[in-house]
Amino acid sequence: MYREARIKCTKCLEEVRIPITEEVMERAKASPSGITSVAVDHGNHVVLVYLDSEGKERGTEIMDAMVEEKPSRAGLRQIPIPQKAGDLPRVSALTEEEWRILTLSDGNRTIEEIAFMMKARRIQVKILVERLLNRGYLERIEVRL
Repeated sequence: MYREARIKCTKCLEEVRIPITEEVMERAKASPSGITSVAVDHGNHVVLVYLDSEGKERGTEIMDAMVEEKPSRAGLRQIPIPQKAGDLPRVSALTEEEWRILTLSDGNRTIEEIAFMMKARRIQVKILVERLLNRGYLERIEVRL
């Protein structure tokens, strides 16, 4: 069964359609909070929508999309550095995508490589990496040439 939520983007004031798939609802049911998130690319920004296990919207966030690096910065690589295993918060609180990113973050792989391995867009992985960093699952994001 296909459903979608419709919200008004607070940044550009356009309607955003969020697909509510069985996978999304299962992720919410499996989450300790009963809530999961869906990121929707919306041009120069991303709409992050929080949904509960019944598919109801529980909140939204607007994030600026990462602009591709200019040629002068093209050599920079962003590498997520994971926390030591004993220092991790509750792993059960992670979504499936967050868990995949965390397991692929070995201190050597770049965000671009992780996105390629996950068959995901770089911006989606970058947003989730930032969330993992803010929640204490990653130690830092190292920038190398």
